[in-house]
Formats: sequence, C-alpha cells, structure tokens
Amino acid sequence: MARRLRLLRPEPKAELPSALDDEPCCVYGLMTRATLDNLAKDVDELKTRVNALLWGVGSAVVIDIVMRLAGQ
Repeated sequence: MARRLRLLRPEPKAELPSALDDEPCCVYGLMTRATLDNLAKDVDELKTRVNALLWGVGSAVVIDIVMRLAGQ
C-alpha cells in the first residue's frame, strides 16, 4: 500500500532558492541604504574631480614639454 501511495504522490522537487531580496525591511536598513547611496554618489563626484585635476596637470606638463622643445 505504501508503495502505491509513493507512486501516486509526486516527488518533491528540489527548489532553487529564489533571488535574494536586497530591499531592507526595517528602518535601520532603510537609513543605512540611504546613507550608503549618498556616500556612493559623493565618491563618484570626488573621483570625477580628481580625474579632471589629473588630466589638467598632465596636459600642462605636455604643453610645457612641447613649448620647451619648440623653443630650442
């Protein structure tokens, strides 16, 4: 009888875990997420400014070298 029941009952399928939910579910999580998002924006802005500064300094050095070579 148990064998017949096993044959009629479908085998439980191994379910894959669903995608992780990255949405915070508490006030602390929401505040932390907002703070980290703001920090990421600030770091991106700082990175852009440093990149522009390096390009400016590099361009000035190249122009100085070209001017010195042209003056000889």
